[in-house]
Amino acid sequence: MLTGRFRPTDRIRESWEYGLLAQHGRRKATRSFVMIVGRARRAIGSSQTSDEVAPAPRLGITVSRRVGNAVERNRIKRAVREWFRAARCGLRGSPDIVVIARREASGRSRQEIVTELDTLCAKLGIAAK
Repeated sequence: MLTGRFRPTDRIRESWEYGLLAQHGRRKATRSFVMIVGRARRAIGSSQTSDEVAPAPRLGITVSRRVGNAVERNRIKRAVREWFRAARCGLRGSPDIVVIARREASGRSRQEIVTELDTLCAKLGIAAK
């Protein structure tokens, strides 16, 4: 069941997962964001059966100090998490997503951030139509 919460299982938490996605993931960029999509999950057990449920999409967010002060960086992260909570039901293939904010993300409204991230999903082919 998917709720509006952003649980630890919805997050990409390990640095090796970020590295794996950066190395092997598909990448698209706009003026304010870079989005990397792929799979960085470890296989648990020897094989997956067809009865198992597909893993849920996960999100990793990177906002460096160059983007702005702590207040601005946290505002951007909150907006990205809000976008993810709303969009994850419509994502195809249960991808792992890393969103990297660029300097230009600073000062963008919440709606501009959501629109830009939706555009990136469409470019990467993970948005269900």
